[in-house]
Amino acid sequence: MLRRNEGYFFAELLLSLSTWLVITSTLLPFVYFVWNQASQLSLDNVATHLLYDELERGIDEGVTTGSRTVQVNGTNFEIIWKEGTPLLEVCVKYEDKNTTVFQKCRSPEQ
Repeated sequence: MLRRNEGYFFAELLLSLSTWLVITSTLLPFVYFVWNQASQLSLDNVATHLLYDELERGIDEGVTTGSRTVQVNGTNFEIIWKEGTPLLEVCVKYEDKNTTVFQKCRSPEQ
């Protein structure tokens, strides 16, 4: 039976490989997008925790000036107390792996 193959095996192989190539090239951008969204959500979660931890520290210890940098999982988060606005507020600035700068701010009075 294998002697009378007449080349169908090679045609079927090319068809299956091209099908896998189309499927992979279609799904790969979606996987990359979801991966980036998960990474951004993780950084946003860490920034929120740092923001509220700094607000608690400011209320408990009375530290409401200056700035400091905290490094978590290779990402630098800059914590800044701002007094120039009508309300005193604390901001957390960070940069994701695409070098986009994000900032979250809250006031202890809110």
